[in-house]
Amino acid sequence: MARYPDLSSQVRDGDYFRVVIDDLDPNTDYLLRFGWIFTDKEKGESPLSNIFEFKTIENVKQEVENVVATWEGTTLKITWDKTSALAKGYQIYLTNSGVTSSWTQSIDANQTQQSWKLSKESNRANFGGIFRTSFTGFLKTTYLDGTTSGVSFTVPEYLDAICSLSIGDSDWSLAQSVDGLIATWKASSVEYPTYKYTEVWVEDPVSLVYTREYSGIGPASVTLYSIANHNVKIKHFSESGCSTDFSNIKVFTPFDSIVNDTTPPENTFTLGTATVSDDPNGLFSFDKKVLFTWTENADEDTAGYRVRFRISGSSDPYTYMSVPGKDKTSTYLYGLKGGQTYEIGVSTFDVYGTTNETQWRTYPDIVAPLNTELEPDVAITAGDMKLGYGIGGDSAQKGLYLGPENYWYIQGNTTLSSAARVSIGGTNDKLIWDGSNLTATGTINANAVTFTGVVNIGTASVNGQLNLYAGANKFEVGRLKDINGNWLNEIGIQGTDSTGQLFQLDTLNGVRVFKGSIGGWTINTDTISKNYTSLNLDGSITAGSSGQFTVTSAGALTATGATIMGTVRASNGGFGTLTSDLSAIDKGWEIDAAKIVSTGSAAGIGTIELDGENASIKGGKLYGGIFYLNTTGATDNTDYISSAGSFRLGDGRVVWNNGSLSVQGDIHGSDIYIGTYDANNYTNAPDYIKADGQLRLANGKIVYNGNNLSVQTDLVASNVFLGSSESFSSGYLLGKDSTISGVTKNAGSFNLGSGAITYDAATDVFEVNSTGKTYANFKIKLNITSNEDGTFGDSTVVMDRYGYLTTGRAFQYGGNQYPTDAGAESDKVTIRGRSFVKGDIWLSTKA
Repeated sequence: MARYPDLSSQVRDGDYFRVVIDDLDPNTDYLLRFGWIFTDKEKGESPLSNIFEFKTIENVKQEVENVVATWEGTTLKITWDKTSALAKGYQIYLTNSGVTSSWTQSIDANQTQQSWKLSKESNRANFGGIFRTSFTGFLKTTYLDGTTSGVSFTVPEYLDAICSLSIGDSDWSLAQSVDGLIATWKASSVEYPTYKYTEVWVEDPVSLVYTREYSGIGPASVTLYSIANHNVKIKHFSESGCSTDFSNIKVFTPFDSIVNDTTPPENTFTLGTATVSDDPNGLFSFDKKVLFTWTENADEDTAGYRVRFRISGSSDPYTYMSVPGKDKTSTYLYGLKGGQTYEIGVSTFDVYGTTNETQWRTYPDIVAPLNTELEPDVAITAGDMKLGYGIGGDSAQKGLYLGPENYWYIQGNTTLSSAARVSIGGTNDKLIWDGSNLTATGTINANAVTFTGVVNIGTASVNGQLNLYAGANKFEVGRLKDINGNWLNEIGIQGTDSTGQLFQLDTLNGVRVFKGSIGGWTINTDTISKNYTSLNLDGSITAGSSGQFTVTSAGALTATGATIMGTVRASNGGFGTLTSDLSAIDKGWEIDAAKIVSTGSAAGIGTIELDGENASIKGGKLYGGIFYLNTTGATDNTDYISSAGSFRLGDGRVVWNNGSLSVQGDIHGSDIYIGTYDANNYTNAPDYIKADGQLRLANGKIVYNGNNLSVQTDLVASNVFLGSSESFSSGYLLGKDSTISGVTKNAGSFNLGSGAITYDAATDVFEVNSTGKTYANFKIKLNITSNEDGTFGDSTVVMDRYGYLTTGRAFQYGGNQYPTDAGAESDKVTIRGRSFVKGDIWLSTKA
């Protein structure tokens, strides 16, 4: 029976210890006993408990149940039900296109349903940088003594919208640029989570061959080298590797910035009416407007109409305005001053902006009538300009209004900054003070600026970016751009120089570094290196002046003349020689979670299992000079097993020194034979201890045959208890002070015959028949005889003057004599054939 001497480190549950013995064989019957080892060495150990019988469960490692895989957006979620409380963890395997990756998932002991997630980023990182949409799955359960075979599960295919997307004509557009075109589209990673980039393909008008002119997230700026019409098409790509079909072809006509048609359109239109009315939005006295009309010009080169006006009879230059569109036949002219007469003319222009300067059509002089009354608390107006009260339609607001985006007014009579409102600029780029915040859109140029609070750059709908320049070097903060100036779908920090990107920190990719150093390691676009060690772009690692140490991106390790120091971490795989097809380990060691198991051993040798989690070694053969059994490395006063044959076990309780065996504890076995014996006949040993209780020890001086115990030598013991247990209520002989059930007895005390004879060494009291047993149950017999006639001096037992028992009390019939008569008081007086002794009873009739 194995001995587990130290349970002090086990978990205590109230008044009980919860003990885990984890190296038992499955489906096996066991007997269990326990006892206490007292810290007081004099008290030693307690008696062992009763025997408890139990049987270990069968070695069945249960698989998980109800494995379900679902997609939550681009995240794959796998759930399953835990079926065994003995499970320690799980291994999840996913395979795509022959590539298998695995993950270890710890167990949630408080939940039946377990779960694990694969993010889009982890999906790409583990499967070649591509977002995989379909897998075959496998899930294993890990136990203390190994891992299950595993169960397969189905992963539904992720439906990538990009793969089936049809690009409509309204989903993208083309616009002219100075030297080519600008292509924009609606698709983005916001609308489609797997969107990666878009390609723009342009057909050469001469060779009629399409080439890819742009790849990115847009907008795309494409330079064209011909003013001929170009056919353009686009297609979108997904992170999963698929793409849309090409869009419909759009024909793009480049802008010719060199050739200019100088011939204007021929004017064939006629003038219509000219109607003057009040302009409610006019400012100061410029509060009139005129609506004038004309007929559509017939010349097909007409791109629009040019309007000119000035004060009638003035020699001042004309003021011009344009009305785009051949079919546009009316317009308003605002800001006319009351009391003035105006000269207004209309002509045409073509797509190149060439105006017909020789065929102006001029209206008769147009008179703007003068207002003679002015309402109180209103502004002076001039066209759309206002000065005074009523700015913004509120009579309490006074100031200057120049246009919808340009004004300055104050709410009421106050100098508080919160009452002021200022706007300067256009619809998109302007400077605004709204009473509490100053907002500027567009470009701000300043030699020095100090900010004392929070600075916000950009909005949820407007890209924000802070750029710091030093020559060709640039530091960007905000939404980032690529080397071509195109916006990236990444927010963060970026450093660039004339060669391209140096580093990047963003919310999508995290940290990316393409040049620099970390702790002496040099970083460039495809490696991180120091001395002879480098981490390569393909995921491999090389080290050594000649590449003596390599790890491929697939995980294969090659070390030639290399020394590996430090911690090596692995949850599967192994090391050793490989099979011819390199698919498995032929001879060596396989790693199974926290275990390392030998493989490829010769027939009959078996395998060795090194269990790191439970600190155990199982199976195989173990060789060595001497094995010290401790966790400290001590070699003195510690247990060991020596190849020379000697050993010390059980903290010194079992010792063999190649000459004698010393055992200070229990020995358990079927039959134990002691003495000299040969390999084929153990019963030649003279002494033995058998399972049926018989024993023969000390060369036969101590023998128990199942009924009687025979001891033919001195018996020396600390204490001898007569009964089935240690107790002061039955028989005992104490050789040392002992305490049982709270009662202490001194050495030398004894109790025999259930109290018939006792001695208490503490009080020095010796008692015989202290319980008062009757004659039938208490007898003392001495070697005396009697004829029982009562006349010849029948003897009995008496105590002499020294306290010893002796014979006496015989009845002497002296007739009419005293014992002193004729010398009867002498001990040697013979009366009737018997000497009279002291203590005899003398019966006499003499008065």
